[in-house]
Amino acid sequence: AALSERLATAYYEVDDIKETLAATLESLDFDADEMASLQARETEIEALKRKHKLDVEGLIAKQHDLAQTLSTLDDFEMTLNDATNTLQRAKQEVQEAAKVLREAHQKSGLELAKKLTPILGNLALKGTRFDVMLSPYDSVDAYTHTQPHDIEFMISTNPGEPLNPLSKVASGGELSRVMLGLKVALMQKNQLATLIFDEIDTGVSGYVASQVGLQMRALSQNVQVISITHLPQVAAKAHHHMVIKKTTQQGRTLAAMETVTGEQRVDALALMMSDGRLTQSSRTAAVELLDVEA
Repeated sequence: AALSERLATAYYEVDDIKETLAATLESLDFDADEMASLQARETEIEALKRKHKLDVEGLIAKQHDLAQTLSTLDDFEMTLNDATNTLQRAKQEVQEAAKVLREAHQKSGLELAKKLTPILGNLALKGTRFDVMLSPYDSVDAYTHTQPHDIEFMISTNPGEPLNPLSKVASGGELSRVMLGLKVALMQKNQLATLIFDEIDTGVSGYVASQVGLQMRALSQNVQVISITHLPQVAAKAHHHMVIKKTTQQGRTLAAMETVTGEQRVDALALMMSDGRLTQSSRTAAVELLDVEA
C-alpha cells in the first residue's frame, strides 16, 4: 500500500511536468536567424580567446580596458582642439604685442639716431648718418619673448654713401667712437653711476683722440668715468690721473697703481708722448696739452 501511494504521487507529478513542458514548448518562438547569430557570436568569442590567450572573464576585462582607452582618446581629441584654439589665440596676442613693440622700437631708433648724430660730429665723424633697422621675422613661431625682429645698427660715415651694417663697414676707430657716442646718448636711459672704458680710443689718434677725450670729460659731468688709455690726448682731458706700473719682486710680477699730481702728472703725460725718455720738449708738450684742457 505504501509503495502504491508513492507511485500514484510520482505519476501525477510526472504528468504535471509533461503538461508544463508542453505549454512551454508551445510558447517558444524559434528564430533560425537568431540561432545563426548566436552561433557566429560564439565562434567569434572562441577566436578572440585564442587570439588574446584569455578566457571569457579575461576578454571581458580586456574589453573594459579598451573601452577606457577609447574614452581617453575621445577626451584627448577634445583637449587637443582646446589647446589648438588656445595656441591660436596666444599667437594672435603675440602678433598684436609684437606690433606695439616694433612701433616702440622704431620710435626709440629714431630718437637714438637724432641724439647720436651730433655726438658723432663732435667725435670727428661729421656727415655721418646713423639709423636703426628692424628686420621682422617671417613667422610668429620665431618670435622670442624679448623681441619680434632683428635689430641692426646702420651707418654711413661718408656723405653720399649708402647705409650699411655698422659691424661690417666701420673701422676699429669708428667703432670705438660710435660706442662712446652710444654711451653718451644713452647715459640718461642707463642711469649708471660709473662708466669704465678700456682703451675705447683704440684706432684713433691726434685730433680725433682729443675729441674722444673731450666727450669723455663731458660725460663725466653726470657720471663717474674711468678710462684706461695709452693716448696722451685722451689722458690730458681727465680730472685725475693714476699710473699703473709693473714690477718684479722675488721672481713675481706685481702691478701697482699710483695717483699722480702736479709735476708727476706732467712727467707721466710726457712719457706717454716720448720714446721712453723724459725730455724737456716732451714735458713742454705735456704742459701744452694740460693748458689746452685748462
